[in-house]
Amino acid sequence: MESIREEGTENNVDCTIGCIVIGMAASGKSTLMQQLNAQLSMVNEQPYIMNLDPAVLSVPYQTNIDIRDSINYKAVMEKYKLGPNGAILTCLNLFCTRFDQVLSLIETH
Repeated sequence: MESIREEGTENNVDCTIGCIVIGMAASGKSTLMQQLNAQLSMVNEQPYIMNLDPAVLSVPYQTNIDIRDSINYKAVMEKYKLGPNGAILTCLNLFCTRFDQVLSLIETH
């Protein structure tokens, strides 16, 4: 997304809007993100979208970064002998060890 200039302040400040969507399984996170993406596309704004759910089977919109590209949820579950929730948390922990790389990707876009 483009930055928004905050008017009416002593120093005009550029800021980028971020939105993190979290929730329980089947609570509508993907539907909300799909709708946000569609609305932004209609006004010629291209959001930078990250999927941080390693267990999701499909994402109904295009992502810029997808945790599933670097971490295999099923393999983590088998390797560490974890259930679904433990595997999700472990995947997120493993992903966080590379978060400096994620931030570099975001900064270049």
